[in-house]
Amino acid sequence: MKWMRRVAFVYGKRLITDYRNGNVLELDYDTYTDDGQPQIRQRDTQPINGVSLGMPGQKLVMDSFRLIVQTGVGIASGQGSDPKFFIGTSVDGGRNFDYSGNPYVSIGTGGNYTITVQLDKVLEFEDLVIRVRCSDPVFISIHGAAIHVDKGGEW
Repeated sequence: MKWMRRVAFVYGKRLITDYRNGNVLELDYDTYTDDGQPQIRQRDTQPINGVSLGMPGQKLVMDSFRLIVQTGVGIASGQGSDPKFFIGTSVDGGRNFDYSGNPYVSIGTGGNYTITVQLDKVLEFEDLVIRVRCSDPVFISIHGAAIHVDKGGEW
């Protein structure tokens, strides 16, 4: 953890010092900011390609990407009341990411537990990496993901 310099457990609290300025902060697992500033949480998929799917040399086409996550985590008001994932796609193995179209996908306002977290995007690829980011100050739990892929033409 780059922000942490020293840790102490005092008076039932886990205290840390900020490496940037020496401020003493409480490490609280229910707070999703870094000293009041948004934390950007990011996850990348492993490369998805013909070899990994048992179809070497095959051009592939994605039409949807679904995340299996805990939904309905929005807070009462402000940033995080309708939390969203910002989803990017890379067709060059993770070197460059494209966020065009509508890359924001809601993960549910508070109590909305039935929402489907899905990016609908038609994309032809050889080597795909999907990046999921979130800066909303809410609990994030990603359990898994699914992608719908069809065969394209031969490379």
